Amino acid sequence: QKSKEIKNIFIKISVSAAIITLIIWPFLNISNPNGCSIDIDKYKRVFEDNYIKVYNKAEQLNLEDKIFIIETLDLINNQAISIEEQLPEFMNACEITQHTKEYYTNKIESLERISNTINQLINK
Repeated sequence: QKSKEIKNIFIKISVSAAIITLIIWPFLNISNPNGCSIDIDKYKRVFEDNYIKVYNKAEQLNLEDKIFIIETLDLINNQAISIEEQLPEFMNACEITQHTKEYYTNKIESLERISNTINQLINK
């Protein structure tokens, strides 16, 4: 009897949560009316975190390799004009967000390749 009551309460809570979620969900995308809900800041944070890790890993290399790797990292990291400012004005917010995501994804992948190179240099 008691387990049946607990089961009924659980079902009511689950159904209520689902209904509340369905009601609230459309309002969660208010900041981007185009329906493009990619969190670019997440990609930027991942890049920055990975950059620091790879930079610190490069400190283990001999001086020549270290200089080369750090210069390469600086080329990947530094940008005089942000990607958002470089894209054409006729692009909508969703297109800009998508291109910015691809840009940071490529930068993150570059850091992974450099990290692999550092691993090879350390293990040679």
